[in-house]
Amino acid sequence: MLVLLVCVIAVMAAEVIPSEQTSDAVFVGQVLSNGLVQSITNVFNAQHGLYIVDELYVAQIRIESLIKSDLPIPRRFRDEVLVYYYWNESQVCPRPARLGTWNRKKFYCNRGNVLGQTNVLILPAASHATAP
Repeated sequence: MLVLLVCVIAVMAAEVIPSEQTSDAVFVGQVLSNGLVQSITNVFNAQHGLYIVDELYVAQIRIESLIKSDLPIPRRFRDEVLVYYYWNESQVCPRPARLGTWNRKKFYCNRGNVLGQTNVLILPAASHATAP
């Protein structure tokens, strides 16, 4: 039983470890601002009033150094970029990202589609924003 538990933990940990090879864009930057874009309530048991709230946030980040980019990064200004991330307080693994203003991090982003926009930068999990 212990061996099975160790294997499950190892597989889960391997899923959320970011790398330059598996990321579409990697850069070091500082969070200038972030804000809620959309909140979606998903009711999964109306009888008992159980629901999950998924929140979509966008962070404005000043890029200090670009390490990798598969495509040109869509920039707001010359050195700033928008990064989207989801928040769900009941999600445990992988832990969702939560960015604070003025935090300086190394960001491992993937590309995706958000609210009709294509190829935007998405921060998949908290582990994808590390100390620089």
